[in-house]
Amino acid sequence: MICEVNAQPQIGVRTTPAIYREALSALMAGSSRIPAHLIVTTSGTGIAHHEAVQAAAELKCNGISTSAGVWVDGNRVAARPDSAYHAASILLGEPTVRSALCIVAAKDVFTMGLPASRFQSIRVVSHDKAAPAHQRELEALIPRVKQHAAQVLT
Repeated sequence: MICEVNAQPQIGVRTTPAIYREALSALMAGSSRIPAHLIVTTSGTGIAHHEAVQAAAELKCNGISTSAGVWVDGNRVAARPDSAYHAASILLGEPTVRSALCIVAAKDVFTMGLPASRFQSIRVVSHDKAAPAHQRELEALIPRVKQHAAQVLT
């Protein structure tokens, strides 16, 4: 049974947009973001899967994304996405993820950006910091990611 249809529904006496924001905030109860951590690799090789699992355990993440796939609670939910950026997007959209670890290559950050606007921590990993190309990549990368995390580690 339909009682009434409104073209512009009103929630109360106030009709300002702020009332909708207040109602949504009350319904969401706390932060609407899951804790997300990012590891950016400056070498083309990335990090080994067992290293990703170990880092996820240390950060208390139940979800991991890499260029090789996406895992939630140890189960693969997506295999071989187009890029690590797309894998991170898949992981961050998974409803069962309580905390996420996204691992992307620096080249993906430069070409596609970050998979989320905010991370609890961003760790930059370089297997060969002495190589001039990696040093230049690090110098360009740090200022770019610094504004998107509470903590950036190199």
